[in-house]
Amino acid sequence: MIIKFLGFGQRSGLFFLSVVILLSLSSEVAVAQGCAMCQTSAGAQSEKGIQALNHAILFLLAPTVCIMSAIFICAFRRATADEADG
Repeated sequence: MIIKFLGFGQRSGLFFLSVVILLSLSSEVAVAQGCAMCQTSAGAQSEKGIQALNHAILFLLAPTVCIMSAIFICAFRRATADEADG
């Protein structure tokens, strides 16, 4: 179901999902390091610095959410158009 939703064939979809799973499992150490460094840096800031950091996070998050939403909307429209065509 999800493979068809993403627009992949059976074989290439399974390969894509296995690559995504392997990459997500291998990056756990790097993600944990970034979190600890960010927490230490943010904890040493003043109130104004913390507010600036929060605004920066939202500023960087907005384009990412828009891009991912557009990708999923396009994939969903493609999947429903393929189902309607038969």
